[in-house]
Amino acid sequence: MLLLKPENFSDYELIDCGNFEKLERFGNCITIRPEPQALWDRKLSVTDWEKRAHLKFLPRSSSSGEWKKIKPHPDRWNVHFKLGD
Repeated sequence: MLLLKPENFSDYELIDCGNFEKLERFGNCITIRPEPQALWDRKLSVTDWEKRAHLKFLPRSSSSGEWKKIKPHPDRWNVHFKLGD
């Protein structure tokens, strides 16, 4: 399987995915978000995801939802991205 990873974006990391969700790091914030294409099982347990994550997106519909804080984190934080040459 080919793993696609954004170049010039060291502040991003896909930590795990599966069961229609993904666990991602943006800067120092770890999120859980829906991912309809993640059809497989997670590698990490649900408990591991909850221990790591700061925020989880709870969808209400296919186009709306809200963020739930799992553990304290500022509402705003910096994410660095290097533009290409």
